[in-house]
Amino acid sequence: FNNFTSALGLSLIHNHVNNIQFPTNGTYAAYSFEETGLLGSVVKKLFNTSTSSYLKVTTQNKIYWDLTEEKKATSVLATKFIIGNIFQYGDNSFVVDTISVDDELVPNDANYVIGGSASLRGWRAGTLSEDVDPALGGGFIIDGSFEHRTKPFADSKNSLIRDLGFATFVDYGNIWSSYKAFRPDHIAIAIGGGIRYYTIVGAFRFDLGFKLFDPGADADKWLFQNDVSTIFRSGYKMVIQFGIGNTF
Repeated sequence: FNNFTSALGLSLIHNHVNNIQFPTNGTYAAYSFEETGLLGSVVKKLFNTSTSSYLKVTTQNKIYWDLTEEKKATSVLATKFIIGNIFQYGDNSFVVDTISVDDELVPNDANYVIGGSASLRGWRAGTLSEDVDPALGGGFIIDGSFEHRTKPFADSKNSLIRDLGFATFVDYGNIWSSYKAFRPDHIAIAIGGGIRYYTIVGAFRFDLGFKLFDPGADADKWLFQNDVSTIFRSGYKMVIQFGIGNTF
């Protein structure tokens, strides 16, 4: 079958964050819109091809609070909240030898995925989902986090430890097929902590993430319901994450 996809996007961003490397104060808000049906409907009429018609709407919000009374901020509380949905409309169908086959034509790379070093850190990248295949992604996402960041040696004369930092975090969220499939008891929760080393190209991050609440587990959904050997089993209830740059 032939398939044509063309996306028109618009992003609106308000950035009032005071620092890129180690933000200590300010807010950030972004709204993105992606639409595929306008040009696709024209092409569909001119050629024997399939097209996808959907509107993808996503908003991302971040807030940073300086918890330090001193002039040089060394303790920061940061939070983010992302929510988005893909609204399908029109005749989303494959055309195979003039036969129309109904299906969802949202490209896999346009779907939402979650898990990894920058979202639910208790799960490996792209492995968390509720009612969809995590490898294909979902049409609705909630992705939030609270993170406390500290640089206890910021005033040190030792340049090797001056840029060393630590973080503790609580992540929450999941992906669903659509907003209609959302259920509060399907929100996954991860906790953990890690080490940061801040450089000119960004922070190098090492985190240990734990599945505090795993809605997809058959039993023992809460972390404290498992024994110690299970909790520290890599890839099961604990995941080691690495990344460059702040998580958000």
